[in-house]
Amino acid sequence: LFVTIKYRKRLTRMQQLVAIFYNILSYITIIVQFLFPHYLAASFTIALCLIFIFLTLQNPYELIDYIAGTFNLKAYYLLIPEYLSYRKEFSIIGIKLSNLKFINDKFGGEEGNRILQQFGEFLTNELYGYPTFHLRGAIFAVIVPNPEMNQTVIEKIDEYFSRPLCINKVTTQACGNFCC
Repeated sequence: LFVTIKYRKRLTRMQQLVAIFYNILSYITIIVQFLFPHYLAASFTIALCLIFIFLTLQNPYELIDYIAGTFNLKAYYLLIPEYLSYRKEFSIIGIKLSNLKFINDKFGGEEGNRILQQFGEFLTNELYGYPTFHLRGAIFAVIVPNPEMNQTVIEKIDEYFSRPLCINKVTTQACGNFCC
């Protein structure tokens, strides 16, 4: 209980609830087990609590952006301090899809989401091995552990933007801005 209270600011709301649930259920089980020693309530309660803890604290899907299929902003904030702690050089390439708002306004949000999904698939497939993130809206980031590979990564992304893009039988050009 002390650890839960001490680190509550680092936990999400759901993680806090599960930690509190675990503590309360443990105390109730101790009382029930003491009053009715012929029941095996402790083993069942421990198993139930461990399932809840595993499903909330170790949920890898919490770090995935469902539209783009890449890592999300939370994963970005978790990974950057690790890279900084290695004290080795790395690069972050920021990419903003320039015409996404126009596509959303002209063709609808579903088409805009489809564009995000296609670009996310491209990043994860073509830049396999580099962590890719959908930060928000039309903004993506790629972490390049070896800064010497920046130009290669940028060329692959630039090649993607040179391909025609078909939206509702209308062919257009995807465009984006880079920042290293």
